[in-house]
Amino acid sequence: PTQRAFIMLLAFFGGSVLLRKRLASFDNLFFALVVVLLVDPFVVMSAGFWLSFIAVVVILFVFSGHVGKPVLWRQWGFVQIAITFILIPVTVYFFQIASLVSPVANVIAVPWVSFVVVPLVLIGVLLSTLNESLGAMVLWLADQTIQLLWVPLVWLAELPYAQWLPTQPPLWAVILAVSGGFLLLSPRALPGRLAAPFMFLPLLLSRPVSPDHGGVHFHLLDVGQGLSAVVRTQSHAMLFDAGPRFSAHFDAGQAVVIPFLRAKGIGTLDAVIISHLDNDHLGGAEAVLQSMPVKKLIIGYGDEEEAQLLSTPHVRCQRGQSWEWDGVTFEFLHPPVNHQYDRRNNRSCVLKIDSDAGSILLTGDIERRAEQALLKDM
Repeated sequence: PTQRAFIMLLAFFGGSVLLRKRLASFDNLFFALVVVLLVDPFVVMSAGFWLSFIAVVVILFVFSGHVGKPVLWRQWGFVQIAITFILIPVTVYFFQIASLVSPVANVIAVPWVSFVVVPLVLIGVLLSTLNESLGAMVLWLADQTIQLLWVPLVWLAELPYAQWLPTQPPLWAVILAVSGGFLLLSPRALPGRLAAPFMFLPLLLSRPVSPDHGGVHFHLLDVGQGLSAVVRTQSHAMLFDAGPRFSAHFDAGQAVVIPFLRAKGIGTLDAVIISHLDNDHLGGAEAVLQSMPVKKLIIGYGDEEEAQLLSTPHVRCQRGQSWEWDGVTFEFLHPPVNHQYDRRNNRSCVLKIDSDAGSILLTGDIERRAEQALLKDM
């Protein structure tokens, strides 16, 4: 993001120099866009790219006089509201979350950071080159101003309706809503402006598509080293493994699984299955268990101490256990009741899913010995 901002800044102000004529603001922005794409074509896959450019377009749109010319402080406040309003569809598409208090937060944070925090940081850095103790004192003061800013921001974030958590809308609904936002900001005399509010309806009314009876949606999540899969039937949802925990503050459950479940509109899990108690399968489970209701937790055999780390009561998987959801059959094929496997991988839960379209076999981390035993029993 910092490199992109630097390239945008150079391109924005360098376009006029290279072309030897003064460019309009939108021409400079287009020139910056071309340069950024030439430097990194894959940046279009980044959420930050779209959020940055659309925000700049909104700022230029407002200050170019398209929405009238009120006094500066009102115009600046209007910019904050306009940016929030138009970026909500984009934010919802990428993150399935939108802050409804960000205009107020920006009104507080932007001037405070711009006129208090940043000057203190710059002064502190400069003074550090002359007198380390004096520079450290100013930087400490800058840190205190950030802590002071954090108080109202945390209070805003904890308000009951501070966030909107929708499902991921289709791309066409996002484009339509953003277009409606710009249309709404346009002069009142513009034809079709009254239709702008209706252009947000697909975004607000979009719902994820569920499988038909007897069908299943299977999603294998990218959690790096490990496994995590989400299985959906017509009216049920299940998580098989939750990926690894990378540190005390970061795990696949929080970073990958929960955002995916939110994007698909899954607010309750009918079952969470942890095939075995290795970190790359168990690590993200607790974050998921804490984030939403889980009706049943099933885990593989392992050390009881590790199982106790999970806050939700659980049962063990065993061969022969089965159930049916919406015409889809689920059955554990492994491990047997009286298994004698020393290696934890070979004690993994092996789940077979039979739907109208075919079968899925989730094997955890079983190795050759368990695979051979499984083949004999099938």
